[in-house]
Amino acid sequence: INVVAEIIGGRNLISGQMLDLDFQKNNISIANIDSINQIHLLKTAKLISLCVLIPAIIAKKDIAYKTKLANYGEKLGLLYQIVDDYHDSKNTEEQMNIFNALGFEQAMEKLQTTNQQALSLLQELGLEELEAFNNFIMQGVQWDT
Repeated sequence: INVVAEIIGGRNLISGQMLDLDFQKNNISIANIDSINQIHLLKTAKLISLCVLIPAIIAKKDIAYKTKLANYGEKLGLLYQIVDDYHDSKNTEEQMNIFNALGFEQAMEKLQTTNQQALSLLQELGLEELEAFNNFIMQGVQWDT
């Protein structure tokens, strides 16, 4: 319960939502990459991290294991958000996304790097079967456009 409260509390998910609403309220359509990363980390990445961390807490895994698993969850959340921004950049006029902030090539590099970091964490944890999450998120991304 403490971990759930911390993740959804004022320093994480709620803070990310406040940043996001502030951008919308002030009609900021193109944010810098640091702001976009911060919002993605505090909202989506922290929430997904919590979801993969809860079973390790219940199983009473050690702190090193839980830390790596939480890091994997954050990478998976960021991966999801980058792919979501990819689709947004193709289908909407929304300007506040990683593809508009970095450009297509750099954003695709970030996508690949984030995926590789997540997969490396799974390998360290001996949880390669969870690669299915990464594969599911990555499906539908067109690398040659």
